[in-house]
Amino acid sequence: MDELTSLLEIGARVEEGGQKFMEVADKVRRMISPKDTFPGIIIKLNDNYKRQIATLLNSFAAVIFSKKNVYKAEHFVRAIDALSISSIILACRYMETKDKSDIKDSLDCIESATSYCYELASQNLPYCGSYAFNIASLLYQKKFVSEGLEFFRYSEKIFRTVKNKQSHENTCKYIAFCLIVLDQTNTEEFEKAISGASDSLTLLSNWINRRPPENTQLVYNYIKKFKNRDEALNEAMPYFALEGDFRILSKDPNFNDFFPNFEPPRTILYTNEKETMNLFKKCYVCYNSGQFLLCAKQSEALLEKWPQKNNSASKLAVLFIHVWIINSFFALNRPDCVLPYIKQLNKIFSNYPWIVGLSSFYFLKHCIYSGNYKHYIDPPPLAFESIASWDHVISFHSAIECLKKNVEDCFQFFEEIRECSNVLIKREAFHYVAGAYRLFGINPCISDFENECKTCKEARALYIYHSCIDYINDDDIDAAWNFIKPVNVDDSVLQALYEAEQIASGHCATIRKIKLLQAILIGNTDPERSADLITRSCSTTLDSFIRVKEKLFKPPFPFMSIAYFNVAPLEPSILFALYTVGRPLVVRIKVGTKYDDFLDELERICSESTNLSGDIDGRTWWKKKYELDNRMEKLIKYLETEIIGFWSSLFTPMKYIPSQNCLRSVLLTALSKMSLSDQQEFCKFCKKEFHEDLNLERPHSSVAKPLSIICGKYMHNVPWEMLSCVRERTTKITRIPSIKVIANQCQKEMPMKVNAESTFFILNPVGDLEKTEEMFKPIFKELRWEGITQKIPPEDLIPQALAKKELYVFCGHGNGQEYFRYSKLVDDEMTCKASLLLMGCMSGALNDEGEMDPTGAANYCIAAGASALVGALWNVTDGEIDRFLSAMLDFIKNGKMDVEDAVISARNSCKLPYLTGSAVVVYGFPAIFLKR
Repeated sequence: MDELTSLLEIGARVEEGGQKFMEVADKVRRMISPKDTFPGIIIKLNDNYKRQIATLLNSFAAVIFSKKNVYKAEHFVRAIDALSISSIILACRYMETKDKSDIKDSLDCIESATSYCYELASQNLPYCGSYAFNIASLLYQKKFVSEGLEFFRYSEKIFRTVKNKQSHENTCKYIAFCLIVLDQTNTEEFEKAISGASDSLTLLSNWINRRPPENTQLVYNYIKKFKNRDEALNEAMPYFALEGDFRILSKDPNFNDFFPNFEPPRTILYTNEKETMNLFKKCYVCYNSGQFLLCAKQSEALLEKWPQKNNSASKLAVLFIHVWIINSFFALNRPDCVLPYIKQLNKIFSNYPWIVGLSSFYFLKHCIYSGNYKHYIDPPPLAFESIASWDHVISFHSAIECLKKNVEDCFQFFEEIRECSNVLIKREAFHYVAGAYRLFGINPCISDFENECKTCKEARALYIYHSCIDYINDDDIDAAWNFIKPVNVDDSVLQALYEAEQIASGHCATIRKIKLLQAILIGNTDPERSADLITRSCSTTLDSFIRVKEKLFKPPFPFMSIAYFNVAPLEPSILFALYTVGRPLVVRIKVGTKYDDFLDELERICSESTNLSGDIDGRTWWKKKYELDNRMEKLIKYLETEIIGFWSSLFTPMKYIPSQNCLRSVLLTALSKMSLSDQQEFCKFCKKEFHEDLNLERPHSSVAKPLSIICGKYMHNVPWEMLSCVRERTTKITRIPSIKVIANQCQKEMPMKVNAESTFFILNPVGDLEKTEEMFKPIFKELRWEGITQKIPPEDLIPQALAKKELYVFCGHGNGQEYFRYSKLVDDEMTCKASLLLMGCMSGALNDEGEMDPTGAANYCIAAGASALVGALWNVTDGEIDRFLSAMLDFIKNGKMDVEDAVISARNSCKLPYLTGSAVVVYGFPAIFLKR
C-alpha cells in the first residue's frame, strides 16, 4: 500500500501524458488489477484513493485513444483494461459513499471501454462483458439491486454482439446468467443461451436456487432438451418439490413417495457434513416409525445446527425437518409447541406459495385444536394446476365451522373436500367427515373412504375403527349390551381393532378411541384386559413421554380410571375401571345425552362466574355468586343421582375386602346408603347375579383407604371430589395423570412426606394483587420461607426451585406458565422434587385440544416426580383462593396432616363451598405435611 501511495504522489506531480506519467499509471493498473478474486484489493482501498486512481486511469486511457496513430494494438488493450478497472473502482466507491455520480461514472467507463473495443479491439468484447457482469454481481450481492440490474443489462447487451465462435459456449453462459437475473427466462434468447452454454447444469442450479421461477413447466421443458437430461432432472427435483409441482416429481421413481408422505428423496445429498446427514436420516426413521417424541427432540436439535445454504436441496431438507417437528407435536397432543414452527415455516418459505399453503393448513389444524379461528388466513393460490393445491383448505375451514354449529351445510363442504386431489387435506378431513355424519345420526358406508386414507397410517386406522363401529351397529350389539353378560363379538372385529391400534402407533388421539371401543366390546368377559384398556386410554399422550421403571407392579393404593365414550350411533357411556386387589371391576354406564348436558351446564356456570362484572355493587355481586354456587351444588347432585346413580359407590369403597375382588366393597358401600326395603330387594338381586363373585358366606376384614382417580378426556374438569357420598365419608381423593406414573412411584413409601420448611414461594409477581401480598407476606416471613415478591422470576429460577425444594407455592395469576413452560419437565426429563400449591385461576386446569388428550401443568409436574399438586380447575376470585390458602397454611404450621385432609378442610373456609371449593383439587399421591 505504501508503494501505491508513492506512485499516486508521483502521478500527481508529473506532467499528464508524459512518459513518466504513463509509466506510473500503467504500473498502478497492473498493481490493482483483480487477479484471483473479484474485485481484489480494490475493495480495501481508501475512498479518496479510489477516486484518485480512477482519475489517473481515465487520463491514461484518454492519452492513448487521443494518439491512435502513435500507439499500437497492445496499448489499446491496456487502455480498455484501465477503463474497466476504473469502472470497478467507482462502483466500489459508490457502495461506500452512495454518491450517485460514482455509479454514473462507473457505467460511463465501461461503456467507453466497450465503444473502443468495437472500434479498435473487437476481440476484447468478452473481456468488457465479463467486467460488467462481475460489477453487476458485486452490486447485486451487496443489495444494490437496481444498480446491479443496470450492469446486467449492459453485460447481456455486450455478449449478444460477440461473434467469436471459440468463446461461443462461454458467451451463452454469461447471456443466460444475465437473463436469469433480469427475469427474462421465458424468451427465445434464454432458450438459445441455456442450450448453448458450456455448463448448463451450473446454470440450471443458479436459476432455480437464486431466482426460482414460478413457471415449473418452463423449467421442465428446458430440461427435456438437455443432453444430460437425467442429471438435470435430479438437480431440479428439490425445486419442483418446493414449488409443489408433484406431477413432475411423480415421473421419477426416486420421488414417487415424496408427497404426501414427506419421504426424503434417496438421490439427494442435502449436506456434506456426515454427522449432520446421519442425524437427518435418524430423524426420518424416528418419524416414520412413530417415535414422535424422539423425532421432535432430535429434529429441533438438527434444525439448530443445519448449515444455512441457499440451494433447493438444503431448503427442502429444512422443509422436511419442520414438517417432522410439526406433525410430531400434533401426534403428541402438543399444539402449543407447534405454532412457532408454523410461523417459522411461513417466514422461511414466503416465496413458495405451496409451502405457505402448507403452513396455512397446519395453522388451520392448530385452530381446530384450539377452537379459535380469529387469526386464520386463507392459503395463497398456486400459479399452476397441482395435486398440492390448497384451495380446499378454505372449504375445510368452513366445514369445521359448520360442524361446530351442527349445521347440515357442512356435508356440502365435506363432499367438496372429498373431491380434492390433495391427499394431505383428504387424509385430515377423513376423521371430520365421519364425525360429521355420525353427529347427525347418518351411517354412511365407510368403505367409500378406504381408498382416500390408505396413504396414511392414522387415517387407515380410523377407517378400520369406523368400519368396526358399522359392524357393531349392523348387528345391534350395542343395544343388546349387558353389564353381566356382554354380547359376544366376533373375534375378527377385536383382531381388526388390535391391528388398527398397531397401525396408529404414535397417534395418541386415535389410539385412545380404539382402546375405548375395545374395552366396551370385551366388557366383563375379560375384566383385566378391559380395565387396562380403559386406564391406558386416559393418558395415551402423556404415556408416550414417560419411561416406565416398573412394568410389573402392585398398586400401593386403590385407584380408578374414568373415561367417556361418545361415538354415534353407539350410546354415549361413562366407563369405570376400579383397581383395589384381585380382579378389577369394570363398569359401563349408558348416559344418553345427560353427561353432555351436564358438561354444558358446568361450562355455563364457570363462564357466568368469570364474566360477572366487578362494576356492580357488592350486594348484587355476592347474590349472583351465591346463585351460581347453588346451581353448582344442584349440578353435582344431578351428576350423582341422575347420571352415575347406584355406581357412585365406586368412589367410596369403604368396605375394602382384601381377600376377594372389589365388586363386594362397592356393593356393600351402596347397600349402606339404601332404605331397608331397598336393601332387601338389592340383596336378592345380588345373590342371584353375583353369588359366586361375592362369596358372602365367609367373614372378611374392612380397611378404609384413599382413592386415586385417572380422568380421561372430558372427565378431568368434573369435581368428582364433591359428590355427596365422597364428602360424607371424607374420602381422600387425588388425581393421577397416568398408570405409568403410578408404576414409576409405586416403590416409594405412602403417604409421601412433604417437609414444608424447605419451601420456595413466588408472591404477586406482576404486582397487581396487593391484598394477596398483604395477607401472605408476613405469614411467609414467619414461616421463614425463601422466595420472591413483586418480581418476575428469571427463566431458570422455577425449575431450580422444583428440583431442590420440597414445597413450591405460587400466588399470582394462573400457574406461572408464562415464566416457565411446565411441559419442559417431561420433554427435557427434569426432576420435580417439590409438591406444589398453585393458587391462581385455572392453575390446575387441563387444556382440551380438539381430539387430543388434555394437557396441563399438573400432569407434567406429577409425571416428573412431584408428590402432590393443589390447583384450581376453573376461575376463582382472589379473595376466595386467598381464604383457601390461608386455611391450608394453618394446617401446614401444625404439621402431621394429609394434603388431602388439608384441602378437604380448607374447602369449608370458602364462602362459596361449591363454586370455589369444587374448583380446588389435589393431583398426585397420598402425601402428608411433616410436623414443623
